[in-house]
Amino acid sequence: MIRLSNNPLYKQLFLPSMVIDNTSFSSHEIDAISNYCNTLNLQQGRLFDSNQDYTTRAAQTAFIDYPDENTQWFYDKLNRVIEHHNTTSFNFDLSGIPYIQYAVYNEGGHHDYHMDIRMDWPQQINYFINEWFRKLSVVILLSNPGVDFEGGEFYINTSREAVPIQAPLVRGSVLIFPSFLIHKVNALTRGVRKTLTTWVIGPKFR
Repeated sequence: MIRLSNNPLYKQLFLPSMVIDNTSFSSHEIDAISNYCNTLNLQQGRLFDSNQDYTTRAAQTAFIDYPDENTQWFYDKLNRVIEHHNTTSFNFDLSGIPYIQYAVYNEGGHHDYHMDIRMDWPQQINYFINEWFRKLSVVILLSNPGVDFEGGEFYINTSREAVPIQAPLVRGSVLIFPSFLIHKVNALTRGVRKTLTTWVIGPKFR
């Protein structure tokens, strides 16, 4: 009988709950993209449908729908970072990132537990884009925890609701995790927390 723990295929039975990359983006690059985001027009953050009351999420958002001369470098580098970590950690069949969301959380801002893909019916009809499906969620922290803000911790619930995992993020961190994992942002107790988020799409899981 083969012991799975001694088998090199054993680790392939499990997905990492998250990957955190603290080295790909320099402080200068984070400054550059932050300065660009400061020029965007913010609106009250919305989730999947237009009828929600915003109690689940309190944040302001804007979108970088297409790369331009100011953001092409960021799109290109982020794609390379995602491709590297997908190859080494997740091995999902991916197609690319459709847009990037800029989010600003002020004091009291939060985002309660949620999942980045819709599993219910019939709302999924309006959510799925033909055959494409969100597979990886990516968050880039633009603010400095403990300096720019307090609170706002990011938690991922992987298996036991009572014991979520906190993602130890610093300014410039790139957090990557499967979009089907439930996660949240705790309420800010002070300051302003700024992030970029994107969702990497690909063919539906089979």
